Order: sequence, then C-alpha cells, then structure tokens
Amino acid sequence: MARFLITNLFFLMVFLSYVYTQKTVIYDIQSPQSNGDYYKKCAVSVLCDTKSKYRTFNGSCNNLKNVLWGSSKTPHIRLSDAVYSGGERELRKQSNGTPLPGPRELQLDLLTELSTNLYDNYYNVHLMQWGQFLAHDIHFMPPDASGPPDCCTVQNQTNIPYQCRTVIKLSKNDPVFGKRGRTCLPFRRALTSSNFNCTQLPNSFLVQTSHYIDASHVYSSDKNVAESLRTMKNGQLRSELLPNGQQFCPQRKRDSSFCNGRDNVNSCFEAGDFRVNQNFGIASYHVIFLRLHNILASYFQKLNSHWSDEIVYQEARKVIGAIIQIITYKDFIPSILGKQFSEQMGLSIYKNKTVYNEKLMSSTGLEFGVGAFRSLHAIIPTEFKFANNNHTYITAINITDWMNKPDSILYNSNIDHLMIGMSDFASRRIQPSYNNLISNYMNHYDRSGSSDMSLISSDIQRGRDVGLPPYTVIRKHCGLPDVKTFENLNDVIALNMLAKLKKLYASVHDIDLIVGILLENPAKDSMLGPTARCIIADGFYRYRYGDRFFFDVEGQPGSFTLEQIEILQNINIGHILCLTTNIKEVSTQFFRLSSEKNSIERLQCKDVRKMMKFVAWKTNSSID
Repeated sequence: MARFLITNLFFLMVFLSYVYTQKTVIYDIQSPQSNGDYYKKCAVSVLCDTKSKYRTFNGSCNNLKNVLWGSSKTPHIRLSDAVYSGGERELRKQSNGTPLPGPRELQLDLLTELSTNLYDNYYNVHLMQWGQFLAHDIHFMPPDASGPPDCCTVQNQTNIPYQCRTVIKLSKNDPVFGKRGRTCLPFRRALTSSNFNCTQLPNSFLVQTSHYIDASHVYSSDKNVAESLRTMKNGQLRSELLPNGQQFCPQRKRDSSFCNGRDNVNSCFEAGDFRVNQNFGIASYHVIFLRLHNILASYFQKLNSHWSDEIVYQEARKVIGAIIQIITYKDFIPSILGKQFSEQMGLSIYKNKTVYNEKLMSSTGLEFGVGAFRSLHAIIPTEFKFANNNHTYITAINITDWMNKPDSILYNSNIDHLMIGMSDFASRRIQPSYNNLISNYMNHYDRSGSSDMSLISSDIQRGRDVGLPPYTVIRKHCGLPDVKTFENLNDVIALNMLAKLKKLYASVHDIDLIVGILLENPAKDSMLGPTARCIIADGFYRYRYGDRFFFDVEGQPGSFTLEQIEILQNINIGHILCLTTNIKEVSTQFFRLSSEKNSIERLQCKDVRKMMKFVAWKTNSSID
C-alpha cells in the first residue's frame, strides 16, 4: 500500500490584484489533517505499471508515490476544516445558536432574478456548456437515493430516515409553491465514505469520477463500463448510426421508456457519464466527442495499420483528453477568471510549461466542487436557441422542458442548428441569481420526489450538508482582507445586498460560502469575484500540476512529442464542430459573442477539414 504524505503547511503565492493591493491563492495546501484519514484507514492496495503510456480509467497510479490520489471513489480535499453543529453532520448553526436562514428564504429575499438585462455582452452559450461538460469530467457527488422516493412525504414521521432530514422548507406564502400547498422541496443528504464501508469523522465525501481532466465522462471512470462502450474493433466507440448517416451515442438498454427520472423518453443515451441526457447541450457535446473519437480512430488506423485495436483506442482517448485540457486552459479559464489573473496564477499553457509536482494533491476540493464552481450555474440561460448555416434564427426551447429527454436532437439537422445557435446567441449575464426556470422548475417533468426543484436553494443546502465553512473563513484562507463586520465587505458586495445580508444572517461570519461568492462584484476582466477566483484557481492548478499525464508534461512514458503538442494546442471547439457536423463556418474565438462591437473572424469548415492533419502520430512500429 502506498504511503501518503499529508502536510499541514500553507504555501501561498502573492500577486498584484485588480481589487486589492495584495491577494493570495491557495496552491499547495494539503491541510486539514483529515484529508489524509481516508487513505490511512480505508485505502486499498493498488499495483501500478510504472511504464504505462496511458492513464488508468479510474485515475489511480497517476501519482506513483500516492497511487490513489485523484482516483475515482476517493475523497474531495478540504481547504478548511468541516463545520457542523455537532451530532452526526448536524447542519451548521449561526454564531448566536439559531438556525441559519432557510435556503429558499435566501433565494427569495436575496438571490432572485431582478435584472432586466439578462444577456451577456461578450460570451455565447458555449461558454456555459463547456463549463458543465468539464464539471462532469472532474466531479460527481451523488445524493443517498435509498429510502422513500419522496423525502417530503416522511417529514411527519417520528423517526425520519437520515437521508431525508435536511429537506428544504417552504413558506406558506412561497410565490411559486405556496399556491400548490407544498411545504418542502425534496433534498437528500450526500453519500459519504460510510456508505462505502469506510466510517470516519468528519465524514468524507467521495468523488465518483476520476478527479483529473481526462475525458472520463466520455469514456467512464470504471474500466468495465469503458469496455462496454467499445466495439473492440479498430479502436472505435459504440454508436448508433441513423439512416441519414449521422452518428449518435448508443442507446441505453431499458425495459421501459424511463430515463434518468423521467417517463416517456424515446432516446436515452449511454456514455461514460450517466448525466449525458441531462439537457440538449450536454447530450450534443457527448455526441460530438464520440464522433471525434471515432474520426481519430479511423485516421490512426489508416496512418498506422500495424496498430492494434487497443493502441488505436488508447491513442484516440489520449488525444481527446489533451484537447479537453487545452480548450479548458486556453479558452475557458481565461474567460471566467480573466486572462492576466490566469497567467499570474500559472494557468496559462503558453506562459508556463507544466512541471509535474508529485507532492501536490490533485483531488477536487469540496469548496471548489460544491461551492465556487457551482456559482457558474448563474450563467445558464433559460433557453437553447437554434439557428441554421445562414445564422438565421429557427426556434427556441426551454432548457427545463427537455431535461433527461434528448429525443429531438436526433432529428434532421437539429444538433448542427443547436451548435450554431449556441454560438450566435448570448449566454446569461453573470449575476447573483440563477434563471427563473432552474430556480423554480428544475426537473419539472420528472417523477414525483425530484420534480420542480430549485437549483439555487439546493446548492446552498448542499454546502451545509457537506460542512462547508462560512464565506469569511474561506476569504481568510485566500489571503483576502480580514472581515469583522458586514461593512468590511463594502468594496466587494453591493450596499443594498449587504443591507439584506444583515437582516438575514446574525453575523457576517455566518454567511454561506456560495451566497457570499454569488454576491461578490466581479473582478476586472473576470466573471467572478476574488473568493471564487481563489478557489477555482486553486482547483485548476491542482488539475494541471498534479497530473503526471497532463498534455505538455515531459519525461513520462506517454508524453506527447513537441510536434504533437503544437498540433493539439491549435485546436479549438470550432475545429471539432467542423470535423463532426455539417456546419459551414465557425468562429476563431469560439466562446465570444460576435456583434457590431466585437466582430470575430470566421473560418470556413471546408478549409478546417483540409488542414486538420495528425501526421505527427505516424509510427514505423507498434508502440505497445
């Protein structure tokens, strides 16, 4: 069994900030000590092939000194100690001993969609969709689905099942649910390591995916599932080929029309991540990357006819993972955090060469996955809009109407028209609220027990469920100016919002992490405020420098050549759409919204298809 080094030291980097004179970001922090408890008590023995050129599916053996770091079904890292009010994960109380304001109360009084200017002036819908696609690669923490199907129905019982004890209570005057007589929104506590035969305090919450940016949502973090998605011929992934020649993800084997909580679903896709059917956008991205894998596999097979099915598959998988990393660090991170900030934090793939750090714990942070990164739910629009190759608007659908029902993207050229529409139309402007539909009608058509949820209320409650520390605690870890009163936040939170916070919370030190993050004014050249940027920068620093297989790391058995890296770094999502759809042209700045003020050059797909060559993968012999 590997020995795990856990250190309690903070290694802080100081840099010039747009908002404050100085600010720090948590990089190498491995504390609190509880981050190592799971590995000491419950870790299984793993035998690693140190000469393997390819990642394992579950992420193990990436770090050869700490072989389970970053692997699936291992804990989040905590940046700060868990905060509960005693008992078995009793939810945190306020500093004066009273209960925290209810999540729905906070939503209605503080985080409700008020602005009439809902559209972003700079970014299109693909930015949001890439964020969700990426999140499904690095994070999944499921709720405990055991027990009654609807937790609200058991609230009058003497002994409420543990997983149902934190439902979200509703006021009789709730503007959406009050008229229907609903008194609570179902909410289930998250699964912990105890559910997987590893009891410990404080509870550990296991990430079910691998923690690395490795395309595990395309291929799966489970080897058996990954193999079931393959044809085992010529490196190809299984797919469904329609009469019109279009290729889609294979259909999940079902005994009924039920799919992910919803009845009467004709098409239910199967992929490396079961959330593939969640909405049209995520389903379309899965289809596109499946197509890309099979295109690459066909190309590699022709280029190297001596390669086995396994090598073709693994080389295509390796390229897909690298492309997702590159788009994330080249285009996505600078868009949400700011270009200059990203460069200062060592996140630019052009300014900084990746030097692997085996002492850096690569795990997803709870404050990242359950806090800061969820704040990007604020940019989800209410609609997906469709447009044709002439950039003419066709139609729009509510995102919530088609959740877990991807039927329509199989028809005609709908997937092409959706991709064009997502390029041509604006995303939702960042603001301290989520859109009205996901705030009140999430999973509207699902079976009872999960229908008509509030995503923003659920996000607040999930933070309490896992014991996230208050907002001011994390600010302090980030090296931001000390906060002792509400007035100390005048420079980062609007005065009218501070006044509301004072009425809702007993103390400034009671503010929920995600509430404070949502209310922070965005830093210059960024979509997010200082605390969110700190947490998210820490996460992406780990995903990069703690990954032995990151695309530009040198000296590893499977490292790309310099010629291969140069080819990969020039690829963006537009190129991928040109290869995998019948779209005629794409933007050179794929996440940016083209307008009169921001004219963006377009590439013709016929030209892109000609220039996309992977000859640098030509070999003269097997690379087993």
